[in-house]
Amino acid sequence: MASTLAPLQPGFMLLQGNRLEDLRDLLSHWIVSHPLRPLEHECILVQSNGIAQWLKMALARDKGGCGIAAAMNVDLPGRFLWQVYRSVFDELPTISPYDKGPLTWRIYQLLQNWEGLEARLQVSGESIEALEPLQSFLAQDDDPRRLHQLAANLADLYDQYQVYRADWLAAWEQHEDVIITAQMQQLPLEQADRWQAIVWRLLVTDVQNDPHLAESESPWARASRASIHQAVLEACTNFSPEHRPSGLPRRVLVFGISSLPRQTLDLLHAIAPFTQVLVFASNPCQHYWGDIVEGKELLRQEYKRIRARKVPADLNPEDLHLAGHPLLASWGKQGRDYLHLLDEQDTPEEYREHLAALQKSIDIYRDPLEDNTSLLAQLQSDIFDLRPLQERKDMGCTIDPEQDQSLQFIVAHSAQREVEILHDQLLKEFEQAHAQGESLPPRDVLVMVPDINDYAPHIQAVFGRYAGSGDQRDSRFLPFHIADQGQRGQNTLLIAFESILGLPHSRFMVSELLDLLDTPALRERYQLAEADLPRLTEWIRGANIRWGLDAKQRAELGLPEEEQNTWLFGMRRLLLGFASGASGPWLGIEPHDEVAGLEAALLGPLTQLLNDLAHTREQLQALHTPKVWLDIMQEITQRFFSEVSQADSWALSTIETQFEQLETTWQHGGLAEQALPLQVVSEELLSALDQPTLTQKFLGGAINFATLMPMRAIPFQQVWLLGMNDGDYPRSVRPADFDLMSKHYRPGDRGRREDDRYLFLEALLSARKKLVISWVGRSIRDNTERPPSVLVGQLRDHIQAGWTLTNSDESILAALTTEHPLQAFSPRYFVEPNPESKEYANDKRLHTFVHEWQSILQQPPTEQLPVAEWPQLPPWYPESTLSLRQLNDFLRCPTEALYKERFHVHAPHEADIPLDVESFEFNGLEAWSLKDTLILDTFQLGLSSQDYAAKLEQAIATLVRQGTLIEGALGALQADDMSQLLPDLFRAWQGICEDFTPLSMPESRTHTVKVQGHALAIELNSPYLMRHNESHQYQQVIVQTSDIVKGKKYTWRNLTRPWLQHLLTQVLKEQPVPTHVLSPKGTICMPGLTLATAQELLAQLVTWWWQGMQAPLPTALNLGIQWVEAKAEGKPDNVALDKAQKDYSRDAQYAEHFAAIYSDFDALEAHPDFIAVTEALYTPLYHAIKVEASE
Repeated sequence: MASTLAPLQPGFMLLQGNRLEDLRDLLSHWIVSHPLRPLEHECILVQSNGIAQWLKMALARDKGGCGIAAAMNVDLPGRFLWQVYRSVFDELPTISPYDKGPLTWRIYQLLQNWEGLEARLQVSGESIEALEPLQSFLAQDDDPRRLHQLAANLADLYDQYQVYRADWLAAWEQHEDVIITAQMQQLPLEQADRWQAIVWRLLVTDVQNDPHLAESESPWARASRASIHQAVLEACTNFSPEHRPSGLPRRVLVFGISSLPRQTLDLLHAIAPFTQVLVFASNPCQHYWGDIVEGKELLRQEYKRIRARKVPADLNPEDLHLAGHPLLASWGKQGRDYLHLLDEQDTPEEYREHLAALQKSIDIYRDPLEDNTSLLAQLQSDIFDLRPLQERKDMGCTIDPEQDQSLQFIVAHSAQREVEILHDQLLKEFEQAHAQGESLPPRDVLVMVPDINDYAPHIQAVFGRYAGSGDQRDSRFLPFHIADQGQRGQNTLLIAFESILGLPHSRFMVSELLDLLDTPALRERYQLAEADLPRLTEWIRGANIRWGLDAKQRAELGLPEEEQNTWLFGMRRLLLGFASGASGPWLGIEPHDEVAGLEAALLGPLTQLLNDLAHTREQLQALHTPKVWLDIMQEITQRFFSEVSQADSWALSTIETQFEQLETTWQHGGLAEQALPLQVVSEELLSALDQPTLTQKFLGGAINFATLMPMRAIPFQQVWLLGMNDGDYPRSVRPADFDLMSKHYRPGDRGRREDDRYLFLEALLSARKKLVISWVGRSIRDNTERPPSVLVGQLRDHIQAGWTLTNSDESILAALTTEHPLQAFSPRYFVEPNPESKEYANDKRLHTFVHEWQSILQQPPTEQLPVAEWPQLPPWYPESTLSLRQLNDFLRCPTEALYKERFHVHAPHEADIPLDVESFEFNGLEAWSLKDTLILDTFQLGLSSQDYAAKLEQAIATLVRQGTLIEGALGALQADDMSQLLPDLFRAWQGICEDFTPLSMPESRTHTVKVQGHALAIELNSPYLMRHNESHQYQQVIVQTSDIVKGKKYTWRNLTRPWLQHLLTQVLKEQPVPTHVLSPKGTICMPGLTLATAQELLAQLVTWWWQGMQAPLPTALNLGIQWVEAKAEGKPDNVALDKAQKDYSRDAQYAEHFAAIYSDFDALEAHPDFIAVTEALYTPLYHAIKVEASE
């Protein structure tokens, strides 16, 4: 349908320049000078979101812009192409069945049914043998993902053919299995490649005969994109400015795109007679430079726009490097081809006067030397003026690196160090700019890397550590924004959604479910709070849940059908524990009696979540048609998630959008009744979630971190390139073996390595004041040298050959390159470099703002941090009564107790993490705990040996029902190992307990000790008390499975708890009570203490405990015992110190914070309180044990 619109001068205009900001200003000027009608939208085509946002912000400027950037449709060229097609033929469907998405699924269907495929080939007379490469590839693995990945790769290849090799496909459709070269020669397809033509013909037939094709009523529904394109080109010849498609914009602005396929340019030229088309193209050089780049013989015609040639066209190819710029020749192939494609149909004489009327030129070139004469500007100017290297050499240019810092190189040991160095260097740049009165806002700094996902964690760790709110924000904080990150691995809802889609192959490990519960949107759906998670985690751990939904689910994974340690096993234990408490097993289920009170309501949401996961898993396991799959996916989002944040809203909206797009793709892919497995459906859906869009944030008011991508290198004051490592850039993307385009190149073809080369050139040219290139140039393991990217190497070689230093014979590369140390805390950052050192020139350039390292490194080497100089902390008192455990921790190591009790900093091995596997083996602490449990459950007076054996067997059976011990032979072996010494201990225990009876009710109370005017309460109790049947005297009998004697020495670590229990019991009973300690190796008896003695010792211990909570005390158990023992034997101090020093390492092994504060024994010995605190803490313990031994 045609309509009459307000007149606008149509035509195709190509405007070139070497500075993108100049082209931007020209575009803005043109829009202001030639406005569209009110409410009419501008159509702007760009290549990335970065250039789109940069352009919008520039157009919104009051000065040099339009004052506002509104009514602008910014789009990608590929999308615009189909919009033009639909504006010309409004019957066209929304998408084509030949688009990559629908084509993927048609290929998937075609190759999935190989027998049907062979039958079709026999009917059509095609060669079955030609498909042998495909058949052999698919025969290697029947995983549906393999077939889907192949289908996606083939669809992508055919999509490229439709854009760049439409003539091949047209020939194949006519059964001409040929390749048409750039010189238009026809070559027969090799036998190994003929399958591509056959598969294409089968796909065309499928589309033509598909009865369920979406929008099949359209006459264009079955047309190929190539035929539609040709028809649109022909239809465009019948339009005029007065009669044109109503849906086509009257003006199309193509800005800053570095490469377009010929097909797109043909369309732009076709609509130019009735549409104003302006192409703003960046050209790094004011001269014609196509002859210096390889492959010029493939170009169809000579470049017309610039008739003059600085490089003679008939120059010998071997001499081209002498006439042109070597970097432009090496990196500019993609740009050269694009400029040639633009030039083929360009007629500048038709529009030159339009620009002249605005006092503008169609070629806007500006020598970078007009701004400054730095090394970077000189390098850019050489490219701009096509200046050969020899000409630069003849100019005798020198550089003073102290004054000219426009181009620098940085060598680091890792990506983490690169980012740390970057942060310090940027702080220095901002500081210098402020001191010189120059403007350097953070938004004028761009940092690019080969893959932002690799660097994002390092960026967050370094730049995010100084973030804070208000007054808490560190002055070293730099605002930053990370662009181009895939949300699939960032957004918590998307992570949970992907995890749920993986349920059919999940082991249902505890950690997986806890990760799901860490998702706010999922917790909101099940009415759980974040504060509920510690309690749920405790219950899950206590119920011994490890992995597996139930026995059936384990069997489906090909594992034994056992229910122990599954979620069903654990939930039964939890529910029975809530219902019956500790009433004993029921139907083989051992209750977990920790679930009680109002908190028991948390079991409801947990049970519902498990039921929903089980139901979802069953749904996902089956094959479904596309419509059913979409219903299931929507059910999953509704079943598991309720949005609680803007990020959740975005995620749910994005998932819903992908559902709609996937439905459309399946309709055009002919999948109405095709049953699909989950693997291919989920991969198609999840991969679509990470596709970049033009709405992604870029160019905020912060330092921008981004991936090196086409036209991302817009002008910035400073450009930093990180990760320029050999092998990482140019990015190595090997084309598929069956990619015929890579074997038969044509000008204008896209290639990742050529893209990266041109991107590097653009980055070099877009830096206005400073360019810094960093790479991992030293091994983090052995410091060996690692080469940079080959592009960096070429740049460095060029600089080395063309410039020298001012008044110095030093290598210019050495002066421009700074090698940084391995660690951020290297002393080289904080000490004045030695002028005699060969690293002097490098080290004087080192700089850091991390002053925390400096304060540590500048301390004298022997200076330690004794208690007297420990940071003054306010007095601290415990909120609850002191327990035996707290005193025992303190006696073993006062410093560790300080960190644990006051600072709540636990040692890493104390982290209570739920296990994902059964207990196939136990560590020392776990084995001790289980043995202790068996002792408490089985040691009863009056049992015969047979009765004890039965009791022990029952206790072991309980551990099995609890899931602590594994059912079967392994569990039996573990039980035998733990219980083999218990019968002997039981007999010894019975002998000591003869004529004694345990108390019917354990006694407990609190005892108060005054410290600094405050009353500290100590909990007194003893489960080991017994009373004599006749004399009514008391005794304690402590049975422990940890040996108290090893060799001929006491294991003091295993004696602290019995000693403390002995001391507390004396105060509890207010009379002397002897304590017997039994262990597999060693037995002792500590005599009772008078009440006065016991209270004095306890008061002394509690007082020291309180002092130990104010500052780290200079002692520990093993070295303290050695000192006390030596002094008790009458040894001099030097001998006692030697003995204590030998056991320092044993204490440091168990006490990380102690070892950090007192880095060696000398630091401990130097403390003025070492002797006093050591003797006060460990003399009572030593004498209590040794007195018994001597008796």
